[in-house]
Amino acid sequence: GGIPQVIARSYLAWWLGSPAWSPDGSRIAYGVYLEGSPDGDTVQIWTVNPDGTHPRLLVNLGECRAACAEGLAWSPDGSMLAFHSIRGVPAGTRAIYTVRADGSGLRRINRDGLQPSWSPDGSRLAFVRFPTPGGIPGEITHGELLTMASDGSDAIPVLEDVALSPNGLAWNPVG
Repeated sequence: GGIPQVIARSYLAWWLGSPAWSPDGSRIAYGVYLEGSPDGDTVQIWTVNPDGTHPRLLVNLGECRAACAEGLAWSPDGSMLAFHSIRGVPAGTRAIYTVRADGSGLRRINRDGLQPSWSPDGSRLAFVRFPTPGGIPGEITHGELLTMASDGSDAIPVLEDVALSPNGLAWNPVG
């Protein structure tokens, strides 16, 4: 409860969103789309303390036009963040990325997924994919729910050809 506090501002931002609490509650990760920055239009992931102090640029993802750092999810031990990005060539290419909590090791681990969610032990990620057009967050369309190893290997279908909205995947706390 209590009064909401402003913890992040971006005066050049066209978009500020996808906040995600670290598992220990010490940091909040969020994405920012900056228009007109000295480096051009760019997308970044930042972390900040819950009281708004110590904002830190985690990673600069470069130029992107839409949904470039969404679905942020911390690994259970707080060492990694996973997120999806709709960017690249052809336009609208979906991918899941991971990055270490210190901002190093940015890596694309999947080429067609959205909304990553870490397993309780951090060994796997659940995600959705849409083999046909559609699947923009908030829309309901036919797709698949899968899991994969945290390095992107060993993708296993859990549900296929079902009506899904690619928002808010969550694991049972016991796995």
